[in-house]
Amino acid sequence: MAVSQRLADATPEARLQSIVDSLFQKLGEDHAWIARLVARLLADPAGEQPGWVGLGFERYFLLLQADIKKLLGPQADCEAVRLHALSVISQCLF
Repeated sequence: MAVSQRLADATPEARLQSIVDSLFQKLGEDHAWIARLVARLLADPAGEQPGWVGLGFERYFLLLQADIKKLLGPQADCEAVRLHALSVISQCLF
């Protein structure tokens, strides 16, 4: 089942947990090369966006931003939301 289908009726907290679980699965032992590549992309911000799209991480990034914004509320700063989403992905990598 796709991440977006599992998350349709879940709370933001449950959605966040599901996204993190899915990221761990994608970055697991069988796909460790993806984690190394993403870590390299995070270290080089100039190459960040094409890398996310090519590896299928853009969907995770967008889902994380949406749920973090819901958790922080409507007054949440867009840059803070973006940085929190990057932080979650980075923590899953390391």
